[in-house]
Amino acid sequence: MSAVPGGGRWLHCVVPDLLQVPTGWRAPRLRRLESLLVRGRSAPGPLGLTAALFDAFEVPPEARVAAPWRRMGSGAEPGPEWVAQAHPVHFRPDRDRLLLFPLHREPEAETAQALAHRFDDHFSGKGLRLEIRGPGRWFLVADTPQEVRFTALSQVPEVGLERAMPQGTGARFWRQVLTETQMLVHGLMEARRGVGTDFGFNGLWFDDAGVVARPLGRAPEWVLPPPDDPLALGLSAHVAERAPDRRLLLATEVAEAVAAEDPDRWRSALNALESALETEIARGVEEIRLDACDGRRRSMAPRRAGRFWRRRRPLERIAGR
Repeated sequence: MSAVPGGGRWLHCVVPDLLQVPTGWRAPRLRRLESLLVRGRSAPGPLGLTAALFDAFEVPPEARVAAPWRRMGSGAEPGPEWVAQAHPVHFRPDRDRLLLFPLHREPEAETAQALAHRFDDHFSGKGLRLEIRGPGRWFLVADTPQEVRFTALSQVPEVGLERAMPQGTGARFWRQVLTETQMLVHGLMEARRGVGTDFGFNGLWFDDAGVVARPLGRAPEWVLPPPDDPLALGLSAHVAERAPDRRLLLATEVAEAVAAEDPDRWRSALNALESALETEIARGVEEIRLDACDGRRRSMAPRRAGRFWRRRRPLERIAGR
């Protein structure tokens, strides 16, 4: 991603679910944000927060694997290890097939650490270990790169579990790892019966795997302190160089408010976003690029009128609600 022609500064805004306005919600009037959405140029953009962050940090295609970066954002250093995200899940038989569901609540820390010890003891001879670095920060680590392709957990319900199973030359081995891990979890949960509240947890699923052996990409300056997001933290701390001509505004509070079904928190997050845009424009930013993580990118030069004949509209109308 290049800088603004002529060497000017530009602002990259990443706002997941900005246009996912729940029915009946009414946004405050947001002059800068509405102008950007209505009058700015629209082009193909990243789909999802992970892709948007990789774009913002100019990570090359071969290093766009999230698990190693998330692990670095959880305290690890770049290295030769192969890393996959590990998700605690629930497998459920349904007639002649097996279904997979993500857990609504992560297992307790004591359960997680107990599983890690059992996993490491069981798979130590195969060069695998399970690292628990905090809530949402479970990682499968291998000493050497693995020839396997995993399906993202979010895509499993769409494609079905059988089609989502590991693929590639190492597929048979990794299917066995999934099965043996289910047995380890079952044994652990039987041993802990009556202790804790980890109902439904009976296996792991892996995805986002790869190797990031050295710093890569370029880091913009943060407009606000980065959120406690392991991917954002890993990218910020371990890129190859800094980009002083670029600033990054990552606003995850909008999506969090929608997920929490909290319209007051949502309106507050939108007002904070509008205020940050006003401040950056006053600083003399020459170009603003907005990723709502919906597959489109909007961009605009604040000093130019843009498509002035297009009337600004409230956010819920822009979103079609």
